[in-house]
Amino acid sequence: MPVWKAALLGVIQGVTCVLPVSSSGHIALFGRLLGESTASSLSFMVYLHIGTLVAVVWTFAGDLRKLLRACLLILRDLARNLVTFNRITFMRKKGTYRALLHGNYRRLAALLVTAAAVEAVVSLFMRNFSFLGASNLLITAMGFFVTALLLFISSFTPEVKRNPMRCGFRDALLAGALQGAASLPGISRLGMAMSASCLSGLERPFMVRFSFLLAIPAILGGMIGILPSVQAQAEIPPQIGACIIGIVVSAFVSTAMLQLVKRILSRKASRLFSVYTAVIGILCIVLYFR
Repeated sequence: MPVWKAALLGVIQGVTCVLPVSSSGHIALFGRLLGESTASSLSFMVYLHIGTLVAVVWTFAGDLRKLLRACLLILRDLARNLVTFNRITFMRKKGTYRALLHGNYRRLAALLVTAAAVEAVVSLFMRNFSFLGASNLLITAMGFFVTALLLFISSFTPEVKRNPMRCGFRDALLAGALQGAASLPGISRLGMAMSASCLSGLERPFMVRFSFLLAIPAILGGMIGILPSVQAQAEIPPQIGACIIGIVVSAFVSTAMLQLVKRILSRKASRLFSVYTAVIGILCIVLYFR
């Protein structure tokens, strides 16, 4: 893959990964327009997501540090509760159990783990459809239409100001299921987060932040589970130089775009993105039947 193609796809990934328009759908579409094979586009798509991963980790580094500390404290208290259980059950002594999920970040960590588990299950179920969607623009178009429909419907739902810290495990299950479906090209991860916020009654800024934090295990899972099989299918795997260029460009553009996320959360903007994704879906159908 020439350097200019890698840089162009890196820019496309960086811009679309922080908009509710499906970065994977755009890479599948533009990979086809640029004459790349399906397997090559899929493997390069995974590499481009490494740039997105770097941008998300950099942007949310403060949250990640607090989440890591919260996880370690949960494990510590869980171990102490096991010791207490042993003392009470077998040694007939008194003891007090520690609360595991007190505090905002402990609760957020538990919700993210729950959502990530559901997302992994749905993504595995959708895996074959994801491969097929990347090679079939008609399926990618259907994904874009799903995103357009959900964005359009959610833009008309009543405004709700529910406290984000009252987010429950049912909300996490919903978010995980919807974002697992976003493994299909054309279905937007951010669009699913915005739809989940409407269905659960939670504020969009919280669900968008939750979505990007949830993207970290999803991208890592894609690198481990998808990249090896896709590279094996590629007749000409992407060159190392092209991959590095794509990752670096994607990381820089994604980081810059993440600073603008709050400006795309309005309901009016959702309708604009709904129209845009519908148009891109129509373009995919036109190219499919050419």
